[in-house]
Amino acid sequence: MGEAQRERGQHDWRNDTTGSQLKQNNENSYTWACMVCGTSNDGRHCSQCECPAEVEGRELAHRQKAFRQGIEYKAEPVVSPVNQLPLHELPRFWLLRWIVRHWRGWYSLGVSYWLNGLPRMVLLIVLMALVRMRPVVAHRLDVWLILLIELVLLTYIWLGLGIWRSARRHIADTGRRFWARCAQVVVVLGAFAAAFTFLANVGTVTQELALYRTLENMPKLSVTTDVQGTRLYVRGTLVRGSGDAIAAAISVHPMLRVVQISGPGGLLDEARIAGNAVKDRQLATFVATECDSACTLIFMSSSRRVLHRSGSLGFHSPIMAPLTVANLFAYAAQMRTELIQLGATPNFAALASSVDSQTLWRPDAETLLANHVVTNLTDAMDWNGLSAN
Repeated sequence: MGEAQRERGQHDWRNDTTGSQLKQNNENSYTWACMVCGTSNDGRHCSQCECPAEVEGRELAHRQKAFRQGIEYKAEPVVSPVNQLPLHELPRFWLLRWIVRHWRGWYSLGVSYWLNGLPRMVLLIVLMALVRMRPVVAHRLDVWLILLIELVLLTYIWLGLGIWRSARRHIADTGRRFWARCAQVVVVLGAFAAAFTFLANVGTVTQELALYRTLENMPKLSVTTDVQGTRLYVRGTLVRGSGDAIAAAISVHPMLRVVQISGPGGLLDEARIAGNAVKDRQLATFVATECDSACTLIFMSSSRRVLHRSGSLGFHSPIMAPLTVANLFAYAAQMRTELIQLGATPNFAALASSVDSQTLWRPDAETLLANHVVTNLTDAMDWNGLSAN
């Protein structure tokens, strides 16, 4: 650079390689231009390739001020490691562009924290807490829950790192640390909260998977009719789709009078589907051997519930996930209400819903009859649904 040019306070910025440059309009006039695409801009943001000039931090502001004042400014190395992020071209789709800009910490601290981060962090934590408290009582395996947990974890990592990088850049650009450090503290606290809810829900899914493995080892469901088509035999475990299979069998046999049930139980949702089909057709239900757990809901869905004198019904509290004190009380109350609605006495419903889920309570026939769990007892092993006994 010549001595005369230095005395005029002019500096040739065209060889600078820090992200932006001055483009010469005429002999003594320069405008800012992006070093990535060459488009003229105002020195703060390139409208063509979406590269924010703020990544150069204080240096760019000092260069602008020096140029406006007509003095020479010698570029110094950028000290902030945040400011050394590569200025790759951003995606054209606005949502992807927003995601990338936040991830790289290119938004201001206020925008990154108050608009992008905090509301979504709170929403994610509340959402996962609600999912954890949902009334899961041997429900279908919720694949969407697993996907939701993974999505929430990835989203929180994206939000937290974006805010963290914006805070670092805020400190490097302005030298002010208080609010940046506060934001980083909130990110760390939110990480602990998210980790807690994440691990809790992972435990829920693990328990549900264990339940389904148990069901897979139980006898398979069999739904058949007798030769006359008046009796439907339901034997085995209620797994996913069992309720629809039983309901379909009921709908295609118009001559049915009685549903004879036996099995170790299974999914409560499937039992409710089958029970509603029994109730809609006003069919009688009959147990000749054993009917346990969820199987009893199908049996009690009928207004005519007949038990062989040597048969038995097994009750226990729901096997559910997650195993928390709050859920134990909630599920027990739900089961108690359901048994009362199906006809059992309140005292019986309270006893049945308080039995440990790993055991079975088998009341004798007279107790079942006295508490309106069964309406009749019979000595016939092939009760046809016509006679009372």
